[in-house]
Amino acid sequence: MTAGRKNPNRTLLKPRPAGTLKAAMAALVEASGGTVRAADLLGLGQAQVQRCSDAAEPRYELKLSHVRTLERDCGQPIVTAYLATEARCALVPLSALTDAPLGADMARFGERASKLFAAYVAASADQRLTAQEAGELKAEVQAVMSALAAMLPDLDEIMGASNG
Repeated sequence: MTAGRKNPNRTLLKPRPAGTLKAAMAALVEASGGTVRAADLLGLGQAQVQRCSDAAEPRYELKLSHVRTLERDCGQPIVTAYLATEARCALVPLSALTDAPLGADMARFGERASKLFAAYVAASADQRLTAQEAGELKAEVQAVMSALAAMLPDLDEIMGASNG
């Protein structure tokens, strides 16, 4: 290499193993606008934020409060979803209608489940699923899961009332 010429194979982003906490942290930083913006939001130096998403720096990770700040900022629970998956759990967004009565939540679940089954029948008519169809089905599954999750606070309230 000649003096003053940069290595054309070098990038600013280090590769991170997919499906790791570091990869999730790196994705969260990017979703929040990149290292500079994340550092500003967190009141940290850019180098500190970079170390937290660098697989070569295993001792450095974002604090829980930092994850919370960045997830709120970008509106995506990226690290939280990774941790839920790692614990073999699903992170389910709660519907905005969580204050609806239990009967309304049950009806919404039935409606969502019906849409899911109809979408599956339509998508599998040719005996195979495309990536687009799988994405659409995934959205329907998530809607069903949200409808189910919306019932939990009502049931907890009923259980708590009968225990008191």
